[in-house]
Amino acid sequence: QRDLSADSGRAKNGGRFSVNLRQGIKKPVDPDNE
Repeated sequence: QRDLSADSGRAKNGGRFSVNLRQGIKKPVDPDNE
């Protein structure tokens, strides 16, 4: 159950991470933080 949740979170956060990197903001988002 936790794995599925974390997996979905990583997919969403992965996209944000890429956008943040483009903006020059290095701020990794934790799946649990959201």
